[in-house]
Amino acid sequence: MTGISDTLLLEDLHAQLCVHLSEVYKDHDLQALADRLIEALAPEQSSAPRPPQTKCDQDDVFLITYGNSIEREGEWPLATLDLFVDEHLQDTISGLHLLPFFPYSSDDGFAVINYLQ
Repeated sequence: MTGISDTLLLEDLHAQLCVHLSEVYKDHDLQALADRLIEALAPEQSSAPRPPQTKCDQDDVFLITYGNSIEREGEWPLATLDLFVDEHLQDTISGLHLLPFFPYSSDDGFAVINYLQ
């Protein structure tokens, strides 16, 4: 990809993030939140993340978890999870799949009662 294509991908990603973030963070600066999210996801990149070069196979191990499964007082749950994965699982897992965390009634989070909270 060229630098122009990368810039367009980053702008598109930023715009899509703002749309999604507006559903949850109505009273916040969405542009700044999107900037922070992109920086947190790929701090070493100056462009949008590229698709992986290889596909998954039987040797890959994914951690499937809720974003708020591990909590530390005074810290955002996703930051805590990121730190935990970096410190304890970096050499163990191939990827991380975050499940949505909404209020639920049963079924360990799969019977969502409110997608807006």
